[in-house]
Amino acid sequence: MNKELLTVEFRYHVIPKSEYDSDFESKEVTIGVYETLDEAIKEGNNVLKKLSSRFKFRESFGTHNGVFGSPTRLVCDCFNGYPQVFCKITQLKYDNINNVANVAFDNEEKYRKWCV
Repeated sequence: MNKELLTVEFRYHVIPKSEYDSDFESKEVTIGVYETLDEAIKEGNNVLKKLSSRFKFRESFGTHNGVFGSPTRLVCDCFNGYPQVFCKITQLKYDNINNVANVAFDNEEKYRKWCV
């Protein structure tokens, strides 16, 4: 059973503490984990509404409003300078770790034989 993870990432400039430090920071906040994409979309759009007083979003989350009718899982305000905000819904995929490890090793072995 897969679930949906809703996160918000803020990117902004900071005053560096030394000449070797970056003048850029990024902070990601987990909003929640949801059973369905519809629940994540609903909560994601609530978050966008809360942030809309400070950020300008051109779109919202939706099940069929993305490219070729696919769900919109990323909404950002990346065209208005800094700070930037990225709101994202990521599908969490659960799988048996042993099966995934076996597939990785099997494919690596096939690849090495193919290279020779």
